[in-house]
Amino acid sequence: MCKENMEVNHVVDLENTIIIIKAVPAKVCTQCKEQYFDDETAEKYKEKIA
Repeated sequence: MCKENMEVNHVVDLENTIIIIKAVPAKVCTQCKEQYFDDETAEKYKEKIA
């Protein structure tokens, strides 16, 4: 499966709050549209949400 570099909107559901993070760098599968975040990106946004 090919993965294309894109910027996506990522939705996080925290109990009674929904957070939308816009323009997150990700690799997206061209077939199923599954989004993959590298470790550095995931940690960066995890810290901002916490």
